[in-house]
Order: sequence, then structure tokens, then C-alpha cells
Amino acid sequence: HLPHRLDAPTSGVVLVALSPSVARFLGEAFREGRVSKTYLAWVAGMPSPPEGRWNFPLTPPRRGTVAVDPGGKPASTQYRVREARGADTLLELSPRTGRTHQLRVHCAAAGCPILGDRRYGILRAGVERALLHAWRIEFPLPGGGIMALEAPPPEDMERGAGE
Repeated sequence: HLPHRLDAPTSGVVLVALSPSVARFLGEAFREGRVSKTYLAWVAGMPSPPEGRWNFPLTPPRRGTVAVDPGGKPASTQYRVREARGADTLLELSPRTGRTHQLRVHCAAAGCPILGDRRYGILRAGVERALLHAWRIEFPLPGGGIMALEAPPPEDMERGAGE
């Protein structure tokens, strides 16, 4: 049972529940905002300021694409610059809501599109996929307590755009 999912071009940690009751518990934890996810993304450009929150309302997917729209559903992403290499930046992203394509659209709307993202980002030679990685997740356990899991970034994330 998958209590959440990742967009196709995203690497990283995914939770799998081994029973329906745990899947329901985790689904409720996601809906109530008791799950914290942190992603890493290589983007073109640098957000200003280097740390903050993007609050761009998003439309539901239309033909597989999401857009920023004042009449859309609220969507919020906390961001922080981790590293800069030339014109590219490694961001730490924490979605505060869970909208479809949220991180990808928020980065593009903020003027720093994700490298390799074929739908919302910018393509570069040598970048084979969107450089977006689900790095860390913290979630409550059914018996109490909190568990944190991390997925080490794959080689392409360590390398960045190769500049």
C-alpha cells in the first residue's frame, strides 16, 4: 500500500505500508500534516531571498500540467539554498501542502526551474532527468514516536549539472 507517491522523474525515499491499517494511519498523518518531507533540487538560477516560503496557489492537473492560478488551491513550499555552483543552485525544499507537481511548479514560478524537468524546468546537455530527489521523510508510528528515513542522493544529484 502506497500512502504517498513521487512524480515519475523524482528519485528518493517512498513509504510502503505492509497492511491496510498502517496505510490508513499514514494516509491520515499525511492529510493532517504530521508527515514532514524534505527534497533536494538542482535549479537554474538563485531564489531571492536565499531562504523563505513560496505560497503560489495551484490549479488541479489539466492534461497532466499544473499551473499557478490565484483561484487555485493553496500550496506552500519552504525553501533554502544549500549550495551554489556557477549559475545553478542546490535547494532544500519542504512542501507544506501536497499538491500535484507542487515543487516543480513552485520552482519554475519563482524563476529557478528544476534542471532536467521536461515539463516545467530547463533542459541541459548531460542531465538525463529532473534533478529532484526525495531526501528525507519523518512520520509518526502507529505505536507512538517518530521515524525518520533518508535516501542518499544518487550520483546525478551529487554531480548536479556538471558545471
